[in-house]
Amino acid sequence: MTEPENQSAVKDWLEKRKSGKVDMVIPKIGDKYKLLFMVRKNARLMLDELILTRLKREFIPPSLDSLKKDLNLTRIPRRIECYDISHIQGTDTVASMVVFAEGRPKKSDYRKFKINYVTDETGTPDDFLAMREVIYRRYKKISEKNSDGNSDSPAENSKEDLSFGSVPDLIIIDGGKGQLSSAVKVLEDLGVKDQNIIGLAKRLEEVYLPGESMPHNIPKTSSGLRLLQRIRDGLTDLP
Repeated sequence: MTEPENQSAVKDWLEKRKSGKVDMVIPKIGDKYKLLFMVRKNARLMLDELILTRLKREFIPPSLDSLKKDLNLTRIPRRIECYDISHIQGTDTVASMVVFAEGRPKKSDYRKFKINYVTDETGTPDDFLAMREVIYRRYKKISEKNSDGNSDSPAENSKEDLSFGSVPDLIIIDGGKGQLSSAVKVLEDLGVKDQNIIGLAKRLEEVYLPGESMPHNIPKTSSGLRLLQRIRDGLTDLP
């Protein structure tokens, strides 16, 4: 073990912290030396773990950085939620939610929503109303939590609601401009502000941004585009 360069200064500092006398003993052999060695080793392991945790937190996957630039997002999309409306046997309407965290699928947060039977004037299932319903159900809890700051209600202790505890950095609406408008209107009504949200067109490299009539093109060589492809593919992974 290395002795402090200025033992008297260290001793004075310790005595001020303790408000009493401090004796400095640096063992060279025996049980105390072994104990000191173990403490030093454990301290190093803890420091290395803290450094690794910080590096993981600060690391930005290239695909997320690329997607942020491609879409002019306000923040890195570390958590992404993608929504799609589908129909079973042509009548039963189901909404799917796929979640990616740090550029990887987080299947524990995947969800399917049974949608109330909604149709248009011709009796055809109305996908726009279905999208409004699922976005409302998903983000109503966040809106209520932001309003009253209460996160201890019984409903929020359920397994499903725990998976909804994080606000996404990016919402993807799989369905183009019309579906995007439906989702944006619900968020506005709920008072959810400054939310990054896009509509994903059938042509993957084309996305719709709120308030823009023409699609926004993403370079085909972008790693952000490949991430969008993986997210869309994830919609088919739900049972």
